[in-house]
Amino acid sequence: MASFREKYQNAAVWYEKVILMEIYHLVQTQREKNWTISKTAEDFQVSTGLVSENLRIARAIHTHERIINCKSRQDALKLLEKLS
Repeated sequence: MASFREKYQNAAVWYEKVILMEIYHLVQTQREKNWTISKTAEDFQVSTGLVSENLRIARAIHTHERIINCKSRQDALKLLEKLS
């Protein structure tokens, strides 16, 4: 069975990566009360800034479904700024 990191690396669409990272982070925060964005970043081997942005986009997807229709992560961030 593929790990979250492997699924993340193999995701074909930007929002799959965002959602996978969000699920992983939420699961870990339930398992370990002291879980942090830094620990998620370390496990995915990405920057804490990327994790933070991905979690921000993921939260926005829950309330603004049209974000998932953006062609790229950058477009999603631009739309998110307009919606804020």
